[in-house]
Amino acid sequence: MRRHTLATLAGVAALVVLSAPPARARTAPAAEVSAAVSLDGWRNAQGGAKRGSMLVAAAQLTLQVDAERAFGWRGASFALAGLYSDKAVASDLVGDVHGIDNRDSPAGAYLYEAWVRQAFAGGYAKAGVIDLNTEFAVNKTGDLFVNGAQGLGLEMAQLGWRGPSTYPRPRAAAVASLAKGGVWKLGVFSGARAEPDAAGRRPRRTPTLAVLEFARGLGQDGRLTLGAWRHSANFGSTLTEPGRHAGLGGYGLLEQSLWRGGGRRLDGFLRLGLADPKTQAIASDLGAGLVLSNRFVGRDGEAAGLAVLRSTAGGRFRRLEPAAARHETVVEATYRRPIGHGLALQPDAQYVIRPSGAPGQRNAVVFGVRLDGAWSRGF
Repeated sequence: MRRHTLATLAGVAALVVLSAPPARARTAPAAEVSAAVSLDGWRNAQGGAKRGSMLVAAAQLTLQVDAERAFGWRGASFALAGLYSDKAVASDLVGDVHGIDNRDSPAGAYLYEAWVRQAFAGGYAKAGVIDLNTEFAVNKTGDLFVNGAQGLGLEMAQLGWRGPSTYPRPRAAAVASLAKGGVWKLGVFSGARAEPDAAGRRPRRTPTLAVLEFARGLGQDGRLTLGAWRHSANFGSTLTEPGRHAGLGGYGLLEQSLWRGGGRRLDGFLRLGLADPKTQAIASDLGAGLVLSNRFVGRDGEAAGLAVLRSTAGGRFRRLEPAAARHETVVEATYRRPIGHGLALQPDAQYVIRPSGAPGQRNAVVFGVRLDGAWSRGF
């Protein structure tokens, strides 16, 4: 499996390096094919579940079509994306709940996204297989960081059996967006049905997740995002019986440019997510970070960041697991540097305090490096 994985990624990486993009056309292309690959190496130096090293490899291939240019369908566009990943899960080294690597996923090839988008005056509608985190709770400043919870917070990532409709296996969804005093979004996402319990019972209905979000710019370089969600069933939780309780929660995200000078800029973000402690193990997830970007060592496109995450277990979970710690905290430092031909190198270090809250588990010190590449061509 590992040899096959590395051979596959090496082949795609060769395309990234050797396929120079064509000269820019005067008009936007009707279709675009893009490929992205990543290879992450990890070393758990101390603490956590076990010491050791691991490679996490992933590749994605995407086709996007402007239906208006291609077929004359005004305001419409399509996308189709596939994902391949090997079987390595970096969090197996640490035993954490946040997820030290946002490319972790089960081994295999998947349909990642397949949707149609129709634009209209002041907004758009979108339907198909959609990654929740491409539309909602999008932390643009936090995109630099490798830890998965800097994307979708744990208060939402824990929802349902097999998680919500997000990477690596999104599900059927519908999204509507309208710009009025800001940007309003409403999305309904299908969940995965729970496995039968010990008595062979299985809920008849597929769970759904509904999300309402409002985002508005603050000044020239700031943005405030507020969201609320309802999950129709709490599959997979140890707190309640499957299908008996709906889950409720919300989140707020503030992004702001803090300083500019000498061609550089410093941006910050603060995010808080809340979930019902009666139905969810994680009652809150707090994240904050700073990102210094643009050229400051020697190459355009550089970025360095420092961020912290802190999850808090709900009261009912703590009563069921009285020996578990109340919090898990992660401190992450990272630096990304383009190295040419669409490739970038990103060293990363994370310090995980009380991984999963497991009693007796030592704090973990994890070092990693990501090599990723991207290529695209329009037609």
